[in-house]
Amino acid sequence: MIRPAVQRTFGLKQHIGFRRYSTEKPTLGQFSKPLTSTFFLASAIYTTMHFIWWRLETDERRRSYAHTITSLENELKTKQAKQ
Repeated sequence: MIRPAVQRTFGLKQHIGFRRYSTEKPTLGQFSKPLTSTFFLASAIYTTMHFIWWRLETDERRRSYAHTITSLENELKTKQAKQ
């Protein structure tokens, strides 16, 4: 612990061990930066997840279309072979 005489001499009382609590209510301006950063983080996460979902959905559709094309080609080949 620092002696009171040293604290008075160097003005340390203002910085060490003394917290001043504000009794004023917070304003909306104090919340703008945290809300903005939360919004941008949520937007980035949503966009990333949407892109991943879109990519997976596209891959699934391509596989489905490839399977459909293969089955239709096989059906066409069997019908041509019968003639």
